[in-house]
Amino acid sequence: EELYQAVAIGYGKTHDPALLSIAQWQDRTVLTPQGLEVARDLAAGKAKPFPVASMLLRDGPDGDHGGIAVLRDGPGSKDQLLAVKNTAQGMGHGHFDKLNWILYDNGQPIVTDYGAARFLNIEA
Repeated sequence: EELYQAVAIGYGKTHDPALLSIAQWQDRTVLTPQGLEVARDLAAGKAKPFPVASMLLRDGPDGDHGGIAVLRDGPGSKDQLLAVKNTAQGMGHGHFDKLNWILYDNGQPIVTDYGAARFLNIEA
């Protein structure tokens, strides 16, 4: 549900037609004013392909509290991808996933490092 909300909220704020292609791939949206915008603009044929590329999404009010790095081996959705979470979130609010990373190949997760042992209920 959160990913449908995220696409609708992002589209409502930016009206980026590339986000519509994600909503189209998800094959559903949410029952909110932003979700209605997504549905209307999809029906109007406004979707554009989402650019598949490496990117850094910065965290924090000024973008200086880490971020999420998405490193891609190529432009295809099946190419290798390494996602690294170095954000300010984690540990302190119940998510034991700070400093984790995951490697995908051919669209499938291959290796996952959860970042913090307590995520798996392992005591050091």
